[in-house]
Amino acid sequence: MPRSVLLIDDDLAEIVLVKRVLERGGHEARVATNVTDAWSELARVSPEVVLLAPECDGGEGAELARRMTGQPGARPVALVLLGAAIDGIVARVVARPIDGRELEEAVGRATASTPTPTPTPTPTPTGGAVQRSDPSALSVAPPEAARSRRAAPRLAFDRSPSRFEEASELRAAERELWLAQERERRVPPPLERAFVEEKLRLVERADYFDILGIGAGCSSLEAQQAVVRLLTELTPERCPAEDAQLREKLEEIRRVVSEAGAVLGEDGLRAAYRRAVGR
Repeated sequence: MPRSVLLIDDDLAEIVLVKRVLERGGHEARVATNVTDAWSELARVSPEVVLLAPECDGGEGAELARRMTGQPGARPVALVLLGAAIDGIVARVVARPIDGRELEEAVGRATASTPTPTPTPTPTPTGGAVQRSDPSALSVAPPEAARSRRAAPRLAFDRSPSRFEEASELRAAERELWLAQERERRVPPPLERAFVEEKLRLVERADYFDILGIGAGCSSLEAQQAVVRLLTELTPERCPAEDAQLREKLEEIRRVVSEAGAVLGEDGLRAAYRRAVGR
């Protein structure tokens, strides 16, 4: 049965994968990339399931989970953790690398049987502000365990049978990031024509490694992260709507960047391409 789900995560690659799994399962998926936005979404939409990465927002995701489950009178919500457990909280955990079927099963079970959390004393927020818990009242993991959770490897994009589908997912991830920046009043400035034209000259004469700004010995994950970075930097929202010529140049650059990501993001294709260009 479709459920409303709030994903609290700041890793774009993981956001793309998780959102695709949820939407294919018919669930309504919303995204918060930091704790402040997460509180707003929780108050506004009252999701049935929360998927949370504990290391999100510099590790603040773990404290958010403690407040969600320990605040007196809070509305019951099914919590699923991505990647690692949190001390003092009883919740389902989906290990990384994330498997779509395991994630879908965890969401289904969480909505059917919400775990009962271990209450943690926390002050009630006042005036709409999010207040921090008393550190002495929280169950804090040893430093080694905390570092281990934060150092958990982040997930690469799920393999797509179509480069066009992958490019579409990249644009969706880019849009989520842009919206988050807008909410935080960090809207990127308009692109300058000279900058776009220089990028266009680069994609016309350089190989895929130089276009993405990565070395020939890169991994699939590094290639995919470079694609996300470039597509985010070259978002159409930064191009003046009245400048059709500049927009065409920008779209050509984005097309080549997506094409480079499709080739360098696959181990076999990347090796073959490296041999072909003599790198």
